Amino acid sequence: MSETPPIYKSLTFWTLLVGLGMFAVQFYVPAFPLTTVNILALVLFALGLIGVTPTFRVFGFQAAFEGGIVESLAFWQLVAGFVLFVFTYFSPTLPFTGEAIMGIILYILSFFRIKPEFQVRELLSSNPKKK
Repeated sequence: MSETPPIYKSLTFWTLLVGLGMFAVQFYVPAFPLTTVNILALVLFALGLIGVTPTFRVFGFQAAFEGGIVESLAFWQLVAGFVLFVFTYFSPTLPFTGEAIMGIILYILSFFRIKPEFQVRELLSSNPKKK
């Protein structure tokens, strides 16, 4: 189990703190000479001097791809369904079916050595890992 780092080591925390501070400063002093990016750079520089290195934890789209969604057949079926919907909406006469689009997607994925599976291997094993 990985431990969550303290909040002062989070780049997101410092970005939000500087953004909130600059929002208040620009409200009271509209002609403030520094931008939010300049202030954030100064804060990160000062934190580096005292040995605090904020890190960025991956969330959202990038985390989804690192977490194994690319290996999920259900995800690619969803993508194929969306592509089919877009094709039929903009040009209903195109001769594409969901199966043909899924075949094209699997063919392209094979070039990157990605082989989507329907279920996670841990669920199929006789001894699933306990959390």
